Amino acid sequence: MRKHSFFVVSMVAAAVALAGCQQAPPVESGQAAELLDTWMNQGNKVIEAAMEFPEDKYDYQPTEEVRTFGEMIRHVAAVNFRYVRGEQGRPYNADEFKPENFEGKDDLVRLLQASYQEGAELIEPFTDADMLEAVKNPYQDYTTSRVAYWMQAVEHTAEHYGNLVVYYRLNGIVPPASRPQDP
Repeated sequence: MRKHSFFVVSMVAAAVALAGCQQAPPVESGQAAELLDTWMNQGNKVIEAAMEFPEDKYDYQPTEEVRTFGEMIRHVAAVNFRYVRGEQGRPYNADEFKPENFEGKDDLVRLLQASYQEGAELIEPFTDADMLEAVKNPYQDYTTSRVAYWMQAVEHTAEHYGNLVVYYRLNGIVPPASRPQDP
């Protein structure tokens, strides 16, 4: 009986001692840093494509049913800003991104660059704990984790980068990410 009592008292004492200790901070997995890297990696591919594609081909469209190259760049930037504005808690104004607001390639490239820069400035200070917070989806009435929110934006860009690759190929140009890389 004494052994059992000693064991119980020891366990209670250990539990009390542990309760008084501070918990170790959560281990940072790097999820926030990885998100920023993914955002900029995908963004840089589209920005490079937008900068490099010939200005006289910005009106090119493979068929009448799809956007021109320039419209695709404007669309990607506008969607990025929809996510940025949502994260900022600011309203998104689609009128801001109407075609008549932009004159040619240089304006569209600047818009695209600004969309990635603003997104990066929002993402950079996030911690991994921030990645798990619930945020409202900018298109539908539901919430998701912040990391899923931003990955939706990255996925959108990736889908349209694939479109831009086709525009490149149909014009006899090798897209930036398909070129041999220096070792």
